[in-house]
Amino acid sequence: MVSFWAQWHPDEVAISFENRNLTWRELDLRAGAFAGTLGNLGVQKGERVGLFMNNRIEFVEVLVACMYTGAICVPLNTRLTESEVATQVSKSSCTVIVTDTDLISRIEQTQQVSPDLNVIVAGEEVGGAFAYEAMVESGHKERALAEMHSADAPLFICFTSGTTGLPKGVVTTHGSWSESLTMRCLAHSIGGADTVIMPFSLAPAGGLNMAMIALWAGCRLIIEPEFDPGVCLKRIQDEAATVLMAPNVFHERMAEHESFPSADLSSLRVVLTGGSPVTEKLLKTYQQRGIPMTETMGMTEASAQGLTIPPAFAKEKLGSAGIPGP
Repeated sequence: MVSFWAQWHPDEVAISFENRNLTWRELDLRAGAFAGTLGNLGVQKGERVGLFMNNRIEFVEVLVACMYTGAICVPLNTRLTESEVATQVSKSSCTVIVTDTDLISRIEQTQQVSPDLNVIVAGEEVGGAFAYEAMVESGHKERALAEMHSADAPLFICFTSGTTGLPKGVVTTHGSWSESLTMRCLAHSIGGADTVIMPFSLAPAGGLNMAMIALWAGCRLIIEPEFDPGVCLKRIQDEAATVLMAPNVFHERMAEHESFPSADLSSLRVVLTGGSPVTEKLLKTYQQRGIPMTETMGMTEASAQGLTIPPAFAKEKLGSAGIPGP
């Protein structure tokens, strides 16, 4: 999908992060270059690449590089403890982990448990680790092109939240993501003209879903480094964001912020909430502003998809997460 959009509208912005914009052509080239150098570390089709990284452009580049090569991407939640990271890297048999300078100290235990693990760091260079940017630069000569993969080929190993025990690594496939993204984009008419804002972590299945929707639809993805309700409201207004999906607590914090009543949120066209049952107060707060908030429920096991209720029925069917996708 990325290589398609890189040909269809190469100079359109694919990802915005802080003061940096990356076009579709650049995303395709950089992800392909990184994929090319992964082979030098022995990463082949079916190998597992851990992704323990804060929100940043390189996060998306790595998951696209995995798609290109057929490697399996293992996103790891940055809220995990050192021992939890070590356990999940070991359980998923990662041969490579890509992290950033701010998190490198949190994988010392992981390196002890998995001494043969190759560590790649985005940001400032760290001794004993491969520098991400240097790999991208050297990889342009051996750039990997996107390959076609069968529908049942593994794409991600996403760990569940562990509400019923220890988190489990769920293997989701190219086909399961293709089906779930098609459903979401068709149901909400998400396409290339949209701007998706991503104010929370990309690593869990819900965050990964938002990045994948933008990649699938060929639209712009705005990544925030972390959630700040005031900053998020301003970004929506300034960037005319059209799509926002976040857990209820994020919407509640924005609704409680002093700038919520005056913020121009008229550009929002698709607003989804979930993670817990939406309250009547929250729903009415948004709908009274003319924002078509609706509830959704997804599962890691279903590539983050599941049920969605149409906006027209959100108030009438309060407490319902809606109907299953086609």
